[in-house]
Amino acid sequence: MLHKRNSISVFDAFFCGLMVLAWLSAIWTIPVSAYAEENPPGKMPADQPGGDTPQGIGEVDAALGFGGIAEDYFVRLRLGAAFQFDKFGFGIQAPMNLRVKDNAPTGEGVLRNEDWDEFSDYLKILRYVQYGFPSEPVYVRLGELAGVSLGHQTVVDRYYNVVDINHYKMGIRATVDMDYGGVEVLLDHIAPPNLFGLRGFVRPLTFFETDEIFKRFTVGLTFAADFVAPTELETDANNRLETENRHLIRDNSAVAAIYGLDMDWEVVRTELFSVIPYFDVLFLNGAGVGTHLGTMLNFRFPDNFRINSRLEWRFASAHYQPNYFNSIYEIERWSFLSGPKLDDVLNGANRQSRHGAIGQLEFHLGNYLTVSGTYEDYQGANNSNLTLRLDLPTIYVVRLSAYYAKRNFDSFSDLGNLDNTMLVTLAKVDVIGPVYVSAEYARQWHLDDDGHYDTVNNWAIGAGVSFRF
Repeated sequence: MLHKRNSISVFDAFFCGLMVLAWLSAIWTIPVSAYAEENPPGKMPADQPGGDTPQGIGEVDAALGFGGIAEDYFVRLRLGAAFQFDKFGFGIQAPMNLRVKDNAPTGEGVLRNEDWDEFSDYLKILRYVQYGFPSEPVYVRLGELAGVSLGHQTVVDRYYNVVDINHYKMGIRATVDMDYGGVEVLLDHIAPPNLFGLRGFVRPLTFFETDEIFKRFTVGLTFAADFVAPTELETDANNRLETENRHLIRDNSAVAAIYGLDMDWEVVRTELFSVIPYFDVLFLNGAGVGTHLGTMLNFRFPDNFRINSRLEWRFASAHYQPNYFNSIYEIERWSFLSGPKLDDVLNGANRQSRHGAIGQLEFHLGNYLTVSGTYEDYQGANNSNLTLRLDLPTIYVVRLSAYYAKRNFDSFSDLGNLDNTMLVTLAKVDVIGPVYVSAEYARQWHLDDDGHYDTVNNWAIGAGVSFRF
């Protein structure tokens, strides 16, 4: 079991002292702009954030396979294309699942209706349109969003707008980062939107004649809100949750708004490493407060080999939740520890003030390998979170991606339990010329007939052809 603490221990005192010293001495960090979207597993090269892409790069892909979604089996046809013209890129797709084995409940037809029964489902044909890349001064993306973060990841942390297998969202992500300041924007969906995030920041000393080190001091304001966050769910006479078109029905909703101030200072910037200590203070609906004190590191070596790290101490009052809008928020907003997330955080019977820590480590070896992990833990039960990511874009003829996110667990023994776990894996092996074989597995959410969200297996094996030009 993880050791949960109800009072300040020697370790806590040591850790807090270490964080204060690290913040004051400021010997590690990475630029905030580097904490942009993570590479979503299994996406085409033009969709990957990163460095400059040669003008005119494109890929057309067609694949045929067999797989399972929940209890049924399907022939799965995938047609897609992605193009990149200097800074402008877009991707299109036409996924089709044809049912060949209809297990109970039966009578659902050949075509999987859940893929095309809403207006938003047709928006996924245009998978994304984007200008620039996340690490550049100007970046705009429309479509599926994967791993979006704002600021120091204390409010919006690796948010995915599509985690429910039956519902697609077309979101917007935009950043502008100039020498004097900038803005970050997030919108989960255009028809209609629920979640909106905005962070504006300024480097005030850039307007004065002073040393360059002082011009790297940044002050930001963040506002992020779910304007229709459910607080109660409608039930029938048998106390079963009510649904409509595979959507849970809200009986009551409210605004879940987080707002606050953040500061950081890149006090060290060399060719080999850079350092930014940071401090955030945030409020949830005026009822809860969170304090985040951390330091980020980035080491840069020859051949584009980088090691990034982050260490942060956090204090959360009883009615505040760090990383409120996280990877699986689209599910947590309906079903958190004891009900809808907003109601649980504001009114949960077992809520109490607590403190804890988060550590993050990333390894980047050029365009060949990315490995990262984030672990956070707080006082009390079910307050641990773990995120792991692996990307091998091309190792000889093999391409491999994996993403794992487990939230609100209590013991390391829980990590093997895939219930309420986000897991995506993809492997492709080139056979000859443009022909490849592939295997993929995802643990995704869907709404059960009893009105509860559950994780289901989504897997496929198959073959395809891919042409790049």
